[in-house]
Amino acid sequence: MCRQWNTEAWLKRSVSGTSNRNTRDSGGNISRHTRGSIGYDEHRIRLVKELRTQLENANMETTLLRQNQEKMQQQLAQLMTQVGILTRNSV
Repeated sequence: MCRQWNTEAWLKRSVSGTSNRNTRDSGGNISRHTRGSIGYDEHRIRLVKELRTQLENANMETTLLRQNQEKMQQQLAQLMTQVGILTRNSV
């Protein structure tokens, strides 16, 4: 085993691997090489962001629906008033 570790090819791979393990990401942190998987903390952070966005969107949709319902009720009341006036005037 020691003979294999002392070969030029092995030492070259060792230096390359060490360099890769010490690579820093965009945030300046040493990245953890997990073969494409992301760690639990990153999953948690992404999930919190996604859920926060979904909640904000749901709140926005609820607000818009409520506002639209109120507008529709006001328009319906106006139409009913106009129809009532038209019906009374035509009689």
